[in-house]
Amino acid sequence: MKGRVLKEAPTEGRGKATTYPWDDWCDGQWWEVIPAEFGKTLSAVRQSIYQHAWRMGCKVQVAETHNKTRLAFQFYDEE
Repeated sequence: MKGRVLKEAPTEGRGKATTYPWDDWCDGQWWEVIPAEFGKTLSAVRQSIYQHAWRMGCKVQVAETHNKTRLAFQFYDEE
């Protein structure tokens, strides 16, 4: 057997369910974030934004702002 059944959920070593407030950000408005506030790089946050748009089946516009220290973005449905 390659694995085992646990009697309860582990209490350590589990990542957060989500790092970003996607419900807020996916409201169709333009948002601007500072990746460092999440402990992430600009490219890591940009990649997460694009991945989330793909998972949700929507489109996203992304722009670097403030001398490439922030990201502005907008999720939208293509109609």
